[in-house]
Amino acid sequence: MTLRLFEKWQGQSLDGIIAECRELVEDTDFPTVKRCREAGGKVLDHFQIYFQKKLFMWQGCYR
Repeated sequence: MTLRLFEKWQGQSLDGIIAECRELVEDTDFPTVKRCREAGGKVLDHFQIYFQKKLFMWQGCYR
């Protein structure tokens, strides 16, 4: 499965890309996550203090 999520970044300046990142981070509707799920993808979130790779593996997100 190939899913291109950030095609609108192509050809943009670094400032434009950073602005797009800021919009994604601050958007509480999580449109990128919704698009990934609609395409059949799996989404797993974590808090970056400690994370076990096995959690990804159990969900089928890591090979």
